[in-house]
Amino acid sequence: MAFTDFEATTWATTDEITAALMNELEKRAMGARPTVKVYRTNVLSSQTSVATIEFEAEAWDNDSMWDVLNPTTPVTVQQAGVYLINATVALSGSSSTNNTYMSLELNNDTGAFGDGTVLGFSTGTQIDSTPTLFYHQVSAVGNLSGSDEVKLLVDADTTWGLTANNYDVGDGCWLSMTMVARTPTLS
Repeated sequence: MAFTDFEATTWATTDEITAALMNELEKRAMGARPTVKVYRTNVLSSQTSVATIEFEAEAWDNDSMWDVLNPTTPVTVQQAGVYLINATVALSGSSSTNNTYMSLELNNDTGAFGDGTVLGFSTGTQIDSTPTLFYHQVSAVGNLSGSDEVKLLVDADTTWGLTANNYDVGDGCWLSMTMVARTPTLS
């Protein structure tokens, strides 16, 4: 039996574990983790159905997971691993809005709720009544493969809009992902 680590080094079960080897493995394990944060600050108004959020800018991206020159592309995993994913959305509604929704989905090709693997889902919490504002936050941990696409979908039961820079919400909409563990393989 052998073990292949995240740097594609294969270790035999008969390999001697030395202090130098343990230091090397620790250094590799604590190396730079792929991470990205993308956001949208411009308002989307008068939406009447499910929308996949198209981000406008990135705060950081050390692994080319989002293409700043092609903002309609989703966040795409480049390295397989376990990721912590966070997303926040502030939605505006009308006085007749009862429910707003946010879904964090993996590999959703159609743009409909639930057509991808749902990593997290939120119904809105109203944070103000003038104007009617709903706040969503979702956190998820997922074992993602290279080329997996992460998308953020939003909707409401009436006409809705995406707000920007409200109260302590920060940017009206953002998504961040950070690898928290690499996926080793056993052979």
